[in-house]
Amino acid sequence: MTTNDAAADSPPRPDDAPRTTWPQRIALLAFGALLLVVLELLLHAFGFGGHRPLLIPLEPDARADAPAAPTLHRINPAVVDAFFQRGADGIKGDMRVERVLVPKPADRLRVVFLGESSVQGFPQPRNLTAAAFLARLLEETVAVGSDGDKPQIEVINLGVTGVASFPIRQIGARAIAELEPDLVLLYAAHNEFFGAAGQASRQAMGGRVDAMRLTYALRGLAITQALEPLAAALRGGDDPAASPPSTEASADAADAEDASNAEPPAAARARQLIQVMAARDVPLNSPLRAAARRALTRNLGDVVGFAQRRDVPVVLATVASNVRDLVPVTSSTVDLTSADVDALVARLPDWRARAAAALDLAELRSWAARAPSHAEVHYHLARALRIANDRATANVHFRRARDLDLSPWRAPAALNDGLRALARDRGVPLADVDAAFADALPNEGGAPGWDLFDDHVHPSLRGQIVLAQTLFDAVAAHGLLPLDAEAAAAARARPWQMLAQQQAARPLDRYRIVRMMATLFRGPPFGLVNGAARTFLERQAARGRA
Repeated sequence: MTTNDAAADSPPRPDDAPRTTWPQRIALLAFGALLLVVLELLLHAFGFGGHRPLLIPLEPDARADAPAAPTLHRINPAVVDAFFQRGADGIKGDMRVERVLVPKPADRLRVVFLGESSVQGFPQPRNLTAAAFLARLLEETVAVGSDGDKPQIEVINLGVTGVASFPIRQIGARAIAELEPDLVLLYAAHNEFFGAAGQASRQAMGGRVDAMRLTYALRGLAITQALEPLAAALRGGDDPAASPPSTEASADAADAEDASNAEPPAAARARQLIQVMAARDVPLNSPLRAAARRALTRNLGDVVGFAQRRDVPVVLATVASNVRDLVPVTSSTVDLTSADVDALVARLPDWRARAAAALDLAELRSWAARAPSHAEVHYHLARALRIANDRATANVHFRRARDLDLSPWRAPAALNDGLRALARDRGVPLADVDAAFADALPNEGGAPGWDLFDDHVHPSLRGQIVLAQTLFDAVAAHGLLPLDAEAAAAARARPWQMLAQQQAARPLDRYRIVRMMATLFRGPPFGLVNGAARTFLERQAARGRA
């Protein structure tokens, strides 16, 4: 055998293997892309793809001879589905089912109210939400038009439970385009960490707004939606349809409910939603805190921009929270030695169990100096200062305790500062709800608690009225709707109790709410450190049941 014959019989070396050329690679990529496009189109034919509509028609299309005639639609709660992953929990947020005429009739003024569960009005019934109180105030004070008639007032409640600002941005864009509002109200910030699309949420959609928009677009693909059930099955997930009933369904169930000790359906839903949303604590030096402010101001700034391009006025609001009657959930021990940590952990249960009058003010001041970043120390110091009648200083420490909480279920002051800056930069009116809640109870030194809240952020009956009145004041002061000045002044002078009575508030409503809230404080996250709150709510429920 010759040398050449041996070479011919030997296997080819790797360097001799055929190589894929760039034109071939491009052709393969193009072929793969074509297959994906074909698959996407085929799946569209089977009903996959796109996002749920905001509006669902309830009447046949307009007649041929009157194509612009308004037809009745309802708000579609399933519009929120794109912001919640299908997972093992099967939990998602919901909305009130509002009914609207589209296109908007010429004889009415329409207000779109955007935000989180505080806007939705949880846990109040529909007639006792801020949206309902605001609608009454506007109906009573709107000026007579040039035709001699008063326009009809609509306040469309588009509050969504469990969402951060990005879902509000997306829903707001569609609402402004489809509902033809005369005014847009924005009240949001509490869910910027743990809500859907929040910075520290199990339902995150990316840290930056551009990433959130990309995730949202991908969830609208037919291929993505077709694969979701498979992915959920591999994770051991359930269909979201198996989740607890919506706010509307829960309210209907509550009407038929007796005074048993069973957990109310709405409470079960709220408890599950809260427990599954938080993915992690948020340290004080975490970049997530700055990212939350950026996301909030950009998303709400986009909503302002959508409205301004259509010449629709906007009111931006700060948010208020329960600072006086809620122990911070998680505190930082970064300032302490290990020995101090052990000593402090031993003291905390005693402080939580003690009435404020039994707290040692000097001891708490000493601990606050040693542990300036510990949220709960500042909280108990504030309680002691309040009993000592130094309520202004107590308010400082109550708010510091909220801002230092490593589980920020309540919006820190930095987010409200971002909202104030956004209103100033965009030249839109600001309804300073945070300040209004602080001023509503002057004897408390600016620290709202159970008197204005049903839990950590959701306003009580009186709080709903304060929220509505603050928004109403901004509308009236800036002339955003045609109001009769004399009637507006008379409406604002009315005691809140009278407004509540006019909206048919009942003792039974209060009983159902405190019973529902008591269940939220039996487990994590709030029940871990808020035994006094749970006891307070259970006593309130027992009185109502009696």
